[in-house]
Amino acid sequence: MLYSILKQIGGGEFASGIPNIGLGVADVRDAAEAHIVAAYKEGVTGRHILSGWNTSYSELAATLRKTYPQYPIPTRNLPKILLWLIGPYVASLSRRFVSRHLDIEINLDNSSKSKKELGIEYTPLESTLYDMLEQMIESGHVR
Repeated sequence: MLYSILKQIGGGEFASGIPNIGLGVADVRDAAEAHIVAAYKEGVTGRHILSGWNTSYSELAATLRKTYPQYPIPTRNLPKILLWLIGPYVASLSRRFVSRHLDIEINLDNSSKSKKELGIEYTPLESTLYDMLEQMIESGHVR
């Protein structure tokens, strides 16, 4: 999911504005480490939902804009009412989704369990974003 969001942000699909949708992010390297630890560490049981950072599309764009000013990274949020009106027709966003998810701060406090039980230290969000976008640029997925 983060791949497609960054591709849209870096590729200019959100150049006129970005929906303010909240999401939880974990670096794939942290997820791989968590899988290995969960498989081999004694006493680990139950589910561990990995979310190192609570953020939003807008915050992702703001973070990337500092380092990548040459890319058409959005500078403003799209108004919720606009997305509610046109979302079903141009972006496959149902009005129900817009009403329930836009402009709502997300709080996934799942990291405390994974930090305590698995010993995971999450990669800083900025590093995750920069590393991923750099790889996407090098491979030609973002121009």
